Amino acid sequence: MFEDIKFHKTSLPVATLTDFTKPGNDTRPVAVLVFAEHAREPITSEVAIWLSKVLVQDVDVMLGWPELSRVMGELHVRPESIKQTLQQWSEEVLSKLVLKILPVVNMDGRLLLEQGDLCRRKSASGVDLNRNYPFAWRNTSSSSETYGGPRPLSEPQSKHMTELCTRWKPKAFVNVHSGEWAVYTPWDSRTSLGAGLPGDMAALIKQMGDLCGCIAGPAGAVSGYLAFGTSMDYMYSQLHVPYPITIEVYGGGREGKLQQGEHNADLSSFKVTPIKRTLRGARGLLQTPSDREEVAVPYNNSKVQPYSGCFTMYNPLLASDYREVIAALGGHHADDAEGHWRVMMKAPRRTVRPLAAATNVVYMYGAHM
Repeated sequence: MFEDIKFHKTSLPVATLTDFTKPGNDTRPVAVLVFAEHAREPITSEVAIWLSKVLVQDVDVMLGWPELSRVMGELHVRPESIKQTLQQWSEEVLSKLVLKILPVVNMDGRLLLEQGDLCRRKSASGVDLNRNYPFAWRNTSSSSETYGGPRPLSEPQSKHMTELCTRWKPKAFVNVHSGEWAVYTPWDSRTSLGAGLPGDMAALIKQMGDLCGCIAGPAGAVSGYLAFGTSMDYMYSQLHVPYPITIEVYGGGREGKLQQGEHNADLSSFKVTPIKRTLRGARGLLQTPSDREEVAVPYNNSKVQPYSGCFTMYNPLLASDYREVIAALGGHHADDAEGHWRVMMKAPRRTVRPLAAATNVVYMYGAHM
C-alpha cells in the first residue's frame, strides 16, 4: 500500500509492506525505515527502492548481477537457489512485520538536488530535518548546515513524522543515511549510551559493527560529534521506541571503516545516561542543562561542511565503484541483518535472511547494471 501525504509545497511518501492476506495486521510489530532526510544522500533512497522490490519479489533484474551471486555465494547460497532464498526471506518478514518505508523524507530538497544543487543537505526551506525534533533541540544560526529551524517541529516533514510514529507505535525506527559506514544507537546528543535499551541491543550492534568493519556504538560517543534535535533521539526518548538505530550505508574515502586491528567497544563499556525530565512548552522539549554542557565536545565532522565534490562523499558515481560498494555491503551485513529481523520477530534462527544482499544491490538513477 502506498500513500503520498501532501502538505504545503511538498509531500511525504509512505509505503506499507506486509502480508495483507493473513490476519493479524493490526497486532504485528511495526518497523519504520526512514531514508533521505538529507537531500545529498540519494543512495539511501535507492536502498529503499530495492528493499521494496525484494520484499514484493521483483528480483529478476537482480538475479543477473554477478555481485549478487558472489554475495550469496559467501552465504553458502548456490546461484540456482538465490531466488527461492529471497522469496522465503520476504515471505517470513512480511508475515511477521508491518514495514513502513519512507523512501524520500526530504522531497523538496531532493528536487533541488536534481536541479544541480549537489551539496544540498537541508530542505528547500533551509532546515536540517534531522535537527528539527523536539528533544535536545538547539537554536542555531540559519546559515549553519545543521540549522534546526526556528523552533522544534517547525517543518511539516518532521511534524508529520512524529504524528505518524505516534499513531504507528513502532518497535523499531531505522534511520538510513550516507557519508560514512556506521551503526549508531542513542544518544546522538550526549557522549553516552541511552538507558533502557533492550538487553539484546549490545549483541546486535556489536555483530553489525564487526561484520561491516565500521564504527558502531552510541552516536555521540563514537562519531566524534554531537547532533541535537535528531529523529533517533526523539523516537527513543519521547515515543519509547525499543530499537532506535541509525545506519550509514556509504562513505567516500572509506569514511567510518575501522583500520586493521581496530575493534568497537561493547555497549556495556559506555557511560549510561537516562532520559531526563525535560521542559514542555510552546517550543517543545528543550535542552536540559546537561545537554548544554556537552556542547563543548568538538564538533569537527566534515560531513556537514559544504565543499567541492561533496556529492561523492555520500554517493558512489562510477558503476564499477558502485558495484564494489554494493557487494561489500551485502557480504558484510547479510548475517547481521538476519539477526536484527530475528530480534524484531522473536523468531528462532533457522535460515540466512540476506537483507543487505537484497537491499544494497541497487542502482543509481534507474541505470540498470
